[in-house]
Amino acid sequence: MKNLIYLSETAERGVVESPPPLEPCRSWARVLGSEDPLSSPLVERSGAKVVNVPSKGQTVGLCASEQLESRNPKEELTCVKATVLDLLPRFPVVAAITFARKPRCEDLKMLDEAVGDMVSAAEDFILFSACGQPLEDLPEEPYGIYLSTARRPRERDTVKPEEIGQIFLRMVED
Repeated sequence: MKNLIYLSETAERGVVESPPPLEPCRSWARVLGSEDPLSSPLVERSGAKVVNVPSKGQTVGLCASEQLESRNPKEELTCVKATVLDLLPRFPVVAAITFARKPRCEDLKMLDEAVGDMVSAAEDFILFSACGQPLEDLPEEPYGIYLSTARRPRERDTVKPEEIGQIFLRMVED
């Protein structure tokens, strides 16, 4: 986990607060401003390429999968990483890693390596999780992480999913 630990110490960081219901598709819809990632205002305005973003029980864009629940984490990471590294020199990229099952140690090691490679190739980045681990009384905790080269909107407040989309657009347009 050396890359993620390094990023947590050196990047701008904060807490993402997602309102219920806590589902990946809804969180991404809030970030992108649309339930359809491929034609969202953020994607159209930025010219970003979409890679593996959750939408309606599957992922869409490059590396898309209709079998979200049974997807192999190694195959997902390999495809997303290769695609992002290929696109980054030419396009802004909006990419997701979904991990359909609870990640194992080897999955987390691969994730750490993939994140390190992708962030190293990017001029600017936003890395976030919209929500946290499952809790006893909730399917997931409503708080996730925010790591970025961009400051969050308010220094001592949580970042909302909609603000992540706005920050991305400012990065692309500057």
